[in-house]
Amino acid sequence: MPSFDQMDLTAHKADYLPLLRALTEIPAPTGQEERRGAFCRRWLEEAGCAGVYTDSAGNVIYPHRCGDSDAAIVIMAHLDTVFPDGTIAVREEGDRLYAPGIGDDTANLAALLLAARYVARHDWNVPVWFVADVGEEGEGNLRGCRQFFADHHNIREFIGLDGQFGHYTVCPIGSRRYRVTVRTPGGHSFHDFGTPNAIERLSGLVQELYRHPVPTRARTTCNVGKISGGTSVNAIAQRAEMLWEFRSEAMDCLDEMEQVFRAAVDRCRAGGVTVEVEPIGVRPCMGSVDPERQEALWQRCREALSHHFDGPLTPESGSTDANIPWSLGIPSCTVGCVDTGGAHTYEEWINARQAPEGLAFLLRLVLSYCEA
Repeated sequence: MPSFDQMDLTAHKADYLPLLRALTEIPAPTGQEERRGAFCRRWLEEAGCAGVYTDSAGNVIYPHRCGDSDAAIVIMAHLDTVFPDGTIAVREEGDRLYAPGIGDDTANLAALLLAARYVARHDWNVPVWFVADVGEEGEGNLRGCRQFFADHHNIREFIGLDGQFGHYTVCPIGSRRYRVTVRTPGGHSFHDFGTPNAIERLSGLVQELYRHPVPTRARTTCNVGKISGGTSVNAIAQRAEMLWEFRSEAMDCLDEMEQVFRAAVDRCRAGGVTVEVEPIGVRPCMGSVDPERQEALWQRCREALSHHFDGPLTPESGSTDANIPWSLGIPSCTVGCVDTGGAHTYEEWINARQAPEGLAFLLRLVLSYCEA
């Protein structure tokens, strides 16, 4: 097994924070990742990563020694954030850097790019796809990861870079998401009083869904994330809309929640209103994965983390890009490369002093796959 070039590793670490700042200041809301993707592709090309390309989904991909490989590993970090397009400024306070999206997932993306450059320079003998993918967040519905696995089938293992340093996923959280729209004739609030009100009927549907207990044989949740409708205080609402999701670690629990949801919608329709249901996202649960191969991957991640993280390692469930390969039976894990907090808020932060150490962890993880 080859060893680290310590001098080059030090130089790569020194480049981490400047690269992170540059990436963070490029807005990349889900569905609008083009500018950040173009930056990543150009950066990799200038770093000497031969064969970098952008696929049909917008993923930026560097295939290192993948041409004649029987089975390659995939290392993936997502380009998109949950924040709208706009100016993003990085603020420094002590050891912390603050900016929306800096931890989820920009800090991990910076580690991915620097790891790709290091591996390319030293030509480590390991076939690996480095992928900066689109559409991981929210209604992106794991679009980029889905496209990658539709295009590539000979994958040995998958490692997603997302979340908190010292944490690793042991179970994917599946989910189903819907846009539900209720429509009624509406009318004047006084003269047409008694006509069905779309907001009232949608509210009744929400109440019914929340009254039903969720399954407990696996952790299962539900949520109304957004609701809107109506036109005026003195108009009976003709339209009301909500975004509804349910999640679970188990497929049969998702199926049960689906039945509850569909039955409630049918009862709402029976009250004389139109109810439209539009799927906006489906994330799969665990597929048939070889338990010994999966445990070996978790052990590989824990071993690499133990050299760079001195706290307790935290196994957890997660809804990440890893859901896709897991559902296909591919051993997978998502790990974080950075100490971070405040995810999905405007006060999101990373520990700048620790951040370069996450790069060393990632390189050690890749190094563990190298042949002598």
